Amino acid sequence: MKKPKIPILYIVLIISAIVIFVSVSAVMAYMLRESSDITNVFVPANVDCEVIEIFEDNKKTSIKVENKSNIKTYIRLRVVAYWQDSKGNIVVREEGGPEIEFGTKWTYDTEKWFYDAAEKTFYYKSAVNVGASTSELLKLGGTFDGIQLNAVTKDVNGVDFTYHPVITFIAEAVQAEPNGAVTYAWGVDVDSNGNLKQS
Repeated sequence: MKKPKIPILYIVLIISAIVIFVSVSAVMAYMLRESSDITNVFVPANVDCEVIEIFEDNKKTSIKVENKSNIKTYIRLRVVAYWQDSKGNIVVREEGGPEIEFGTKWTYDTEKWFYDAAEKTFYYKSAVNVGASTSELLKLGGTFDGIQLNAVTKDVNGVDFTYHPVITFIAEAVQAEPNGAVTYAWGVDVDSNGNLKQS
């Protein structure tokens, strides 16, 4: 007895069905495969700075600030003056802190810094990159001799107490981006070049 011949069309259809089934199974397996966990790592902004001072003959001859943050920052220096007794203790006097008078010998770099007299604060105009420093606050050849801080003597029950004025600089930093951060924090504006400007 002769075996019936299977038409070629049927063979093609069966092979096509098998190929389609295998392809669909592979696609479904790929689509249903579980994805591995993805960890998003966010590095928070760390804002930090450090005052670097150079002394020569017991005189402060240079001062600048290093950006120790992990982001670009704006930097300012507050000038703080206070009284100290002969033992080095900070003394609070009724008259308040020592008055700072800027003399002719003491000059600062007005191209890089501006000074807010009301706040007794110097602002570095440019944003400072990570690990970089501001330019020196002092102009070449300038010294802090020009800041006149005079000691005072006070009689307390027949005993003279001498108070010495001390001047120090406190550095502060604010992230440079967005620009609104420094305006919000310090109340200063930023020009179109990204530099701080005195209002």
